[in-house]
Amino acid sequence: MKKIQLMLILAGVMVVTMQSCSKDEIKGCTDAEACNFSPESQVDNGSCTYATDWYQDLDGNGNGNQYAVITDCNQPHGYVSGQCITHTYYRDLDGDGFGDQTNTRISCIEDTTLMLAQGYVPAFDQVYDLIDALPDSIQRAVITYVGATWDSTSGNFGLPAKSYIETNYPNAVLLNVQGNVTVGDSGVTGYILGGEFGPEFGDEFQTFSGGSSMPHVYMGAANYPMYNQQLTNSNAANNLMIDNTISAINSSILDVKVIANATRVGDSVFVNTAVEFVAASPEHFIGIYLLEDDLLGLQNYAPLAPSQASHDNVVRSAAELINPLGTISMGPSFFIGQRVEGSYGIKVSTSGLAVNPSNLQVAVVVYKTNAVDGFSNAILIDVD
Repeated sequence: MKKIQLMLILAGVMVVTMQSCSKDEIKGCTDAEACNFSPESQVDNGSCTYATDWYQDLDGNGNGNQYAVITDCNQPHGYVSGQCITHTYYRDLDGDGFGDQTNTRISCIEDTTLMLAQGYVPAFDQVYDLIDALPDSIQRAVITYVGATWDSTSGNFGLPAKSYIETNYPNAVLLNVQGNVTVGDSGVTGYILGGEFGPEFGDEFQTFSGGSSMPHVYMGAANYPMYNQQLTNSNAANNLMIDNTISAINSSILDVKVIANATRVGDSVFVNTAVEFVAASPEHFIGIYLLEDDLLGLQNYAPLAPSQASHDNVVRSAAELINPLGTISMGPSFFIGQRVEGSYGIKVSTSGLAVNPSNLQVAVVVYKTNAVDGFSNAILIDVD
């Protein structure tokens, strides 16, 4: 009997001891991924909470943008838990109501007013937004240079004049025309053959000046009458003439603004242009010219022996080859602020030697008349 009583007492002690141990265990969230993870907890009590998706609410209406999401345990400022119906908005730099389809934001439809204020619109139109950017207000000097590798004066004074222009007037648009070179000319490497567009283009300017003197420069702009001059046998005198003429052109009144981009695809270069008219104007024309840098030719010098020379901005081809000036009408008349966009293509290969596609640029020239002395403004761009 005493043994039974002793056993009951011991059993009771064990129960009390086990109960006291269970009371000492800490309960809480034991999931380390949870927001309220408790590293001290020994027993999970089902209280774990996890990060929530929060959606950006720009206008504070309680509906968030499903594409602007933050996952967090706490609600970030400006974010809500509910989603809205979203729309794609397009950057409209030129303010014409049509945006650039390559520059987008996705936001709630309710945010349209806010997006418009930030310069984004709910529509794009490829026809009207070949270029969704504003042209600058720079009046650039447009210069046609006519020289030749076989002409020693072009070597002695023409090359230094071209280099002076490119170094000191990077905004000037220089169209470098090299006179016809025939297949039989010895020592000519990768150069222009007679009958290509470039020499025909240059012939139009030489005819205008009533002679064939080389090297010769033709410089003009919208409100600066074309000035043409054979370069003299003095580099200092040539540089002074260039300084005076370009300075006068740069300070003349602007009639049009120009912007453009160019992309090469295979054996073609595609050019998009936008011209904005600052003044009401009659018919204008545009020329899209393919230029090549680093063309080598055995240049004559006097009294030195001929040597290889590199030429930049050499006119190789144009978007319009029907007329020797390479011009296309932009329309019969234009009002102040009117923007005219266009898209053009130029074949990279010419009728002569192949063009090096890695050295290409495009000159976009706007003419106020369809004549060599009709320069208005221009821009020179690289080919992507």
